[in-house]
Amino acid sequence: MKILIAGFEGNNNSAKILLDIIKEKHNEDILYLENDFEVSSNQIEEKLKEEYDYVLIFGQKPNTKDIYLENNANLNGTELETDYYYGVLREKLEDNNYKVISSCDAGNYLCNNVFYTALDFKQNNNLKTKIAFIHIPTIDNIEDIEKLSNAILNYIKTLSDVLNIALLQLIPTDSIENNMLKGIEYCKKAKEMGADIAVFPEMWNNGYEMLFEGDLKAQDNIPIDKINKWNSKAIKNDDKFIKYYINLAK
Repeated sequence: MKILIAGFEGNNNSAKILLDIIKEKHNEDILYLENDFEVSSNQIEEKLKEEYDYVLIFGQKPNTKDIYLENNANLNGTELETDYYYGVLREKLEDNNYKVISSCDAGNYLCNNVFYTALDFKQNNNLKTKIAFIHIPTIDNIEDIEKLSNAILNYIKTLSDVLNIALLQLIPTDSIENNMLKGIEYCKKAKEMGADIAVFPEMWNNGYEMLFEGDLKAQDNIPIDKINKWNSKAIKNDDKFIKYYINLAK
């Protein structure tokens, strides 16, 4: 799992201090963003070209002791929304007694600008990278920065354990061949959406429709010849139906 942790520079910037601690304790890519609109935008775009799985950007928010999980960035009237799932991060922070706010306002300064730049670059380049922006309090409003960094680190470690599963709720076709082709098509779609595993409905290869010929209610007293015909469609381990999926998974 490839993860980038980014935050703005500044000796008293809580985001920078947080990154220093993470850098010391955990082997992750760290990006210190300069406090400049153009430079920080160029920095994040260059790093995104490396196609990370996750990018976590930290900034500091004054006049609060809460942590804000940003969902949107807005620039010149155009709003972009992240597809990042914050649920596990929220749980880790709340377990450490932090108040966590789900926010749709990343501000109107450097934080918002770099978040917007990252989301825009992702969209324009069809990246699968999951991008988060987290606002933490200024250092004078954080009682224990080590405690906060440990909570963040515990979360980062869980990212390597994430397994994305696609549940393919598909309607079978009228033949094993067409089921195979349809399944391959949707496996590719699932991969494009970031899935590690694709799960098919039971009996995907020949389906129940082939037994009941479309009438799924007439399940009693099925003629033995129809059952035998259906059983004859069972595939072996070396069938091309299975081999296609084995090759697809490589």
